Amino acid sequence: MNVFLLPRLLRVRRPVEPIPEWRAAGVGNWPAIVSVLVAVAFGAWGLLLFPGQTSAPNLGLVPVEAWLLAGVLYVVLAALVARASNAKALLGFSQHLRGREPDAPTEPVSAPGTTG
Repeated sequence: MNVFLLPRLLRVRRPVEPIPEWRAAGVGNWPAIVSVLVAVAFGAWGLLLFPGQTSAPNLGLVPVEAWLLAGVLYVVLAALVARASNAKALLGFSQHLRGREPDAPTEPVSAPGTTG
């Protein structure tokens, strides 16, 4: 989705190189996380996995529909997020792709007159 579909639809490009260090990686791709959670909940409901469900709804091929739901919902949420001022952070871009350098590790500061 991020490599083939979003650049064509939303003009959002996520280069795959260089791979960032862990401390520079984005927290998460929030539209993708929400889309997967909604699709999993739909799939669980459609396959009668929730406690207390007595009959499965007549929905068709629930796993395929859940997969399609995740994809469509991701594109819609990514389109909404792409307009935000902090879109790259919400889409899980690493810090170097957001124009920020990761925080450098700091050296411990020793008291004056001590070594180490």
